[in-house]
Amino acid sequence: MTGWQGIKQILKMRDFVILGFIALVGIGVFNGLATWLEKILNELHEIPMTAAGIISAMLVLSGILGCIVIPLISDKIMKRKPFLLLASAVGTVSIIALMVAKGYAANMVNGIFLGFFLISALPIMLTMSAEITGARFAGISVGYLQLLGNAAAVAIVPIMESMRGVTGQYILPLGFIAGLLGISFILAIVIREPARSPKS
Repeated sequence: MTGWQGIKQILKMRDFVILGFIALVGIGVFNGLATWLEKILNELHEIPMTAAGIISAMLVLSGILGCIVIPLISDKIMKRKPFLLLASAVGTVSIIALMVAKGYAANMVNGIFLGFFLISALPIMLTMSAEITGARFAGISVGYLQLLGNAAAVAIVPIMESMRGVTGQYILPLGFIAGLLGISFILAIVIREPARSPKS
């Protein structure tokens, strides 16, 4: 079976299509934040760029930690869906908090929570893709999710920039990505918990 035929097969799977949109949003939102977070903090909350850079670095570092801790917990309890729900919910709330939170300490805590729970969804989604599509399509499904995520990263960053250009501030771009994460939360409710082991 060719790669294209494999893609056509996995795109017939309802839960994988839903997972693809969740991955598109999650990776795209993270890249948008990683690109603009320092400027957002500086503009909205008058946090100096050096301090904003520390918060941005902690976002990434906490995300790396989350990518280690959350999958371990997920494997232990053999559940994936709750962590997609958690990532989308925390992401939505944290983006809203980013719009209103004042001060360095509050934004630091918010950045740590956002990174830990949002970025940790990536390994969960990759595991889910293999469990949904089965071992036969595992490689194709993982590659497809990564492709979607990279495409979203390319798209969401300039969309946020153009929205900021229209309004002159970052409130609208933040509202946009909070809305996307809210949609992801709804889709995470709809998606079914995959089988415990990849299908043969």
